[in-house]
Amino acid sequence: IANNLRNQHRQLQMGVNNAEQGSAMLQIAEGAAQTIERIIERKNELGIQQGSSQNTTASQVITDEIAALNAEITRIAGNTNFQGTNVFGTQTFTVGDGSSVAVTVNSLSSTSTLTDVNNVLAAIG
Repeated sequence: IANNLRNQHRQLQMGVNNAEQGSAMLQIAEGAAQTIERIIERKNELGIQQGSSQNTTASQVITDEIAALNAEITRIAGNTNFQGTNVFGTQTFTVGDGSSVAVTVNSLSSTSTLTDVNNVLAAIG
């Protein structure tokens, strides 16, 4: 009986550890999504600014900044990982009594909208 209880305890403890790792992964994904959200907001601001710009030099600077912001979104989406695994995608964690929980976090790109980011944040929540 003691051996069985010890075995059950160890299995449950490992399930708890896996659930905590899943939570940590989701926190990293949430942080990345929020950063991408702020970048998209900045791109929207620049688009409005560029639309009313009369100076071609300022317009080129804005275009360059938007390109840099797009590159940053691509970098964040491609390089944000937890223990070597990209946080955007489907991850499966074995928790508690040995059951599996699959979590899917859609990827974001430089063409993503605020609605796309909100959907990712909703899935994480």
